[in-house]
Formats: sequence, C-alpha cells, structure tokens
Amino acid sequence: MRIFFTYFAAAKIGSVKYLQMYEGLESFSKEFFLTAGECDAEERMPLTRIAERIIEVATDHANALGIGYSTLIKYNIGWVLGRVSIQMDRYPGINETYTL
Repeated sequence: MRIFFTYFAAAKIGSVKYLQMYEGLESFSKEFFLTAGECDAEERMPLTRIAERIIEVATDHANALGIGYSTLIKYNIGWVLGRVSIQMDRYPGINETYTL
C-alpha cells in the first residue's frame, strides 16, 4: 500500500489570507495489527477501516510536523487533508501487521 498526503494550512489574519501547502515534507509511518473484529466477511480490511487509519496517520503526521490541531488552534487556523492517493497491491488480512 502506498499513500501520499498533501496538507494545507490556511489562515486569515486581518484582511490577509495565508495558505501554506505541506507536501511530502518527511517520511512518516505507523504500524498496525489487524484483528478479526476489524475485518469484513472476506477476512480482509474493509475500505472504511483503511480510511479511518489513514486519517489517524495523517493526524499523527501533522502533529509531528508541528501543524497539528493543538498548535494551529492557537492561531485560529487549521489543516485540511486535501488529497489522498491510495495504491493497493492487496488488502491486509486477519492477524497481519501492516504499515501506513
């Protein structure tokens, strides 16, 4: 599985709007273990669970870059996961470890 994230941080300070794009700044990954309770009837990870995990990793990645919610809220700005590209060679199965 290959995933590429693009982040945007936007702010409006006074009458000036700022938009900063963070794209592929550093490699970031997180390892997970797929339990039976997370699988579908075909014993594979469903797309909905993959989407949840992608958002979780994106949040952790933004925090690691210093553009997470707790940092940006101080400046009344936020980040948006603007684009996600997913290439699946195969879906993880029960009791498999996978990395996003």
